[in-house]
Amino acid sequence: LASVVAMPHWGGSHISMVLLAMMLLGTTFRRAHAMGIMAPLALELQTAAVSVGDRLAQATSLLMGSRRRSHTKLRTRQSFWDEIDKMQDDEGGGLAVVSDFDRTLTCFKGINGDKGEECHDIVFKHASDSPEWGESIKKLWEDTRHRFGPFSQLSNDKKHEFCDWWWAEANHRMVEHGLTREAVREAALKCNTMLRPGCAELIRKCSERNVPFVIVSAGFTDVIEGILEREGVPKGSYLVHANKMRFDDEGVLKGFDGGIVHPHNKNKFQHHPLAASVPPR
Repeated sequence: LASVVAMPHWGGSHISMVLLAMMLLGTTFRRAHAMGIMAPLALELQTAAVSVGDRLAQATSLLMGSRRRSHTKLRTRQSFWDEIDKMQDDEGGGLAVVSDFDRTLTCFKGINGDKGEECHDIVFKHASDSPEWGESIKKLWEDTRHRFGPFSQLSNDKKHEFCDWWWAEANHRMVEHGLTREAVREAALKCNTMLRPGCAELIRKCSERNVPFVIVSAGFTDVIEGILEREGVPKGSYLVHANKMRFDDEGVLKGFDGGIVHPHNKNKFQHHPLAASVPPR
C-alpha cells in the first residue's frame, strides 16, 4: 500500500473544508496521528486553528482510529514540510496526495467575487454561445427534474443512478453539439474560477519532493488542465483522473476515454491504470 494524503470533496456544507487524512503504515501512521492534521489545505495553511465541524471530526476519527474534537491546531507551513520530507525518507518514497478539484482546490467564490464555476458550469456556460447549445443544456436540466425530482430526497442507490444517467447524458449532449478542443480550452482560461491560495505552490512542492499529486474529479481533465495552466502550474507536476474528452484530428469532440467519473464512483479510481502512478509499498 502507498501512504496517501486524501483531500476529498465534502459538498456545500463544507465548501471551505476538506478532509486531510493520513492512511499510513508503521511509523508513517504514528507520525500522522501525532501531528493531528485534518484540514483540507493543512499542507499550506498558516492559520493557528481551523474549525472543521462535527461531521468532519467524526469521519476523521474513524479514519485515524481515535476520537477528535472539531478544533485542531495546525503546525506551521515549514514544520509540516519538514515532517513530509522525513516521512518520504523513512517510507522509501511511498507518499502520495489525492485531491478533489471543484470546491477543494478551487474556491467557492470566483475571481470577480461571485460564485465560482465548477467544471460542468464552465463547459455549459463558456464552451459555446450558440442558442442551440443553450437550449440543449436547458433541456438537460428539465429532463433531470422530471426524471429524478429533488436530488436531496433521493436514496443513495437513486443518487448513484442519477449520476450514471446525468453524466452520460451531459457527455452525449457535448458530443452531439460538436464542442471543440479550442472552445473548451478557452472556456477554462476565461472562467470565473480560481485556485485556493497556496494550491499552486502545494502542487509544485509535492512535485519537487517526488510526491505524486493526483486529482480525482468528476469534472473534465481538459478543463482542470486549462485552469492549472492559467494559474502557472506545470502540466507534468500532477496527474488527473477525470472525464477525459476525445477529439478528432480537427479538434472536434467525438467521445470520452476511460469511462465516466462521477461523485458516486470515484472509489473505482484505485482500479484505474492511473492509480499505478502512486508508488507501491
